[in-house]
Amino acid sequence: MSSYYYKPEKSPQEKIEKDIDLRDRIELIQLEFPGYGYRRIREHFLREGLHVNAKKLRRIMREYSLYSVLAKEWVPSIINKGHLDRNYP
Repeated sequence: MSSYYYKPEKSPQEKIEKDIDLRDRIELIQLEFPGYGYRRIREHFLREGLHVNAKKLRRIMREYSLYSVLAKEWVPSIINKGHLDRNYP
């Protein structure tokens, strides 16, 4: 059996450190652009020349609760007493 393609696995500590570094970069982007979700953050990384898998990005954002902050605009309900001539209590 050949070991030509063998690549030793990284230790769990190395993986955690890489995730923390990526988390810090995501937090910096979200401070500047709070409405960015994982898609726009990934595009931002690609523009910087950093290739990050979308699944990994989503996992890190979920684990560290890094959600985008969007204020939804209030929309009044269209159902009222005069709507469609129905009887409402």
